[in-house]
Amino acid sequence: MNHPKDVGNFPKGARDVLHRLERIAFDRLLKLQFRQQYQEALEVLCETMQNPDREREVVWKRLSKLKTSGRPAPEHLPTLIKLERITRETGGTAYVEVDKTVFEELARINHPETIPVDFLLEAFRYRRRYDNFARRRSAYAVELAATIAAQTDDVEALDALVEMLSDPKADIRGKAMVTLYNTYEWQGCKIPPILLDRLWDAARNDRSRKVRQTALAVLQRVGKVSHEEAMEYLEEK
Repeated sequence: MNHPKDVGNFPKGARDVLHRLERIAFDRLLKLQFRQQYQEALEVLCETMQNPDREREVVWKRLSKLKTSGRPAPEHLPTLIKLERITRETGGTAYVEVDKTVFEELARINHPETIPVDFLLEAFRYRRRYDNFARRRSAYAVELAATIAAQTDDVEALDALVEMLSDPKADIRGKAMVTLYNTYEWQGCKIPPILLDRLWDAARNDRSRKVRQTALAVLQRVGKVSHEEAMEYLEEK
């Protein structure tokens, strides 16, 4: 912003307003530059991840460039999602670190409700042989879906969480329950009835004693069952 030539003759209040407007304009330009820089770093990383011969470059150069390029915003979601899909299908020594970074970046977005819930469910469901990131990917997906549900009561996010809590693998079901509780606790929100019903069903009927125990522990933490009652439920099975 260019100052008028006689700005020095303006009253102090007017000069302060001009300086404030100049700072606002500068901040907006800087934020735009950072968003563009971040997008460029994402696109380069997407391209590099598709070349398995450049894994060292991905981890030591491209990934660090992304982390220092700015903060993710909702406009970056399509490319972040594209990068996560490329990463989980590519495999290799670099993919775990890249996949981890993608979910950490998604968690940094100021408006998590803009993250597509169907993508989180897709990431949660994804399994393949020798997938060293499968359980962590599932936990990240649960955490982000729970954050969206806690902040917005989004029906799609709640339905996704019900499915996540019903995963065929007992260890993933149990981990999802713990992640759900921790996320709602962190957000300072109460677990809604639809999820409490799923926890109660697991506490009574899950075929895994460990999962039943985990569900009862969560219900006990939120004040829905006493320790004595929880022990009675476990003894019934």
